[in-house]
Amino acid sequence: MSQEITLEQLMDQIHRFSRLNRPKPKDAKLRPSEMMVLMVLGHRHMSGETSLVPSELSKELNLSRPALTPILNELESKGLIRREFDFSDRRRTKIVLQEGPVREIKNGFGCYTDRIRLLMDAFSPEEVLSLFTLLSKANAVLSDYNKENPDEKSI
Repeated sequence: MSQEITLEQLMDQIHRFSRLNRPKPKDAKLRPSEMMVLMVLGHRHMSGETSLVPSELSKELNLSRPALTPILNELESKGLIRREFDFSDRRRTKIVLQEGPVREIKNGFGCYTDRIRLLMDAFSPEEVLSLFTLLSKANAVLSDYNKENPDEKSI
């Protein structure tokens, strides 16, 4: 027998999952938006990209450039990032993560990886595959939607 799930129930579960898995900064002076910027920069850094231009960062975080600028200003004032001129195109600025935050973020990714392992251990292999399949499909649908609606206002 299948159970009907309401929109509100699904929204509640997605919100709870996001909240429970949100990064918790050791430094209470960091806002969640600042943490998300640092996480993206850290992930890219560990993938071999040592810098990002603000437009790439804004696209990855689904934030407008005007919304991203004060976050970058704050992170720069805290000494966590720096802005550099792109020597190949001096009109562009690159965002570079400072070395101290790189170490902290690498440690943070260890905690994040531990949380994913916790989920994998709690589920059967079939459930993990189902979760992966559903998340992949959800990401593809939302990615396509975001591409088709780039000017959509966020909350």
